[in-house]
Amino acid sequence: MTISYLDNRKGQHLVTHIDRIQASFRDDDRLVDANLDGTMLVDYTGPGDSTLFRHKHVETDIRLSYEKATKMLRLPEGQLKLEQAVFNISGTADLLHDNMVNFTFSGDKPDFRQLFAFAPESLAKELQHFRYDGHLSFEGK
Repeated sequence: MTISYLDNRKGQHLVTHIDRIQASFRDDDRLVDANLDGTMLVDYTGPGDSTLFRHKHVETDIRLSYEKATKMLRLPEGQLKLEQAVFNISGTADLLHDNMVNFTFSGDKPDFRQLFAFAPESLAKELQHFRYDGHLSFEGK
């Protein structure tokens, strides 16, 4: 399945080719649970035409819950794979109190694949020939 979104006013274009997707939702009086597992190819262009998200392979393994009474969204731990790099994501979004968002992103392994995941495809191929002994860690909040 291919999904395309074009915003002419902002000059943005997003195309996603979904290879595999499995989603589930459960809704009761107090809680909404959702799961998303899938693989896709994402291509995003904008006015600056950044290469950070051009033709990127993405895999998701995300589970979240939303408590209706407290309006709290919880993401206990999920994984997002971008090219060969795996990132963990967890946190909360308090939609009752000023939409306070507290998400943490971190690299799964301290290696250079985290950095190469954001490189243009042509550069990433060239960098694969080298051996890297250093450690690189990534954490964002």
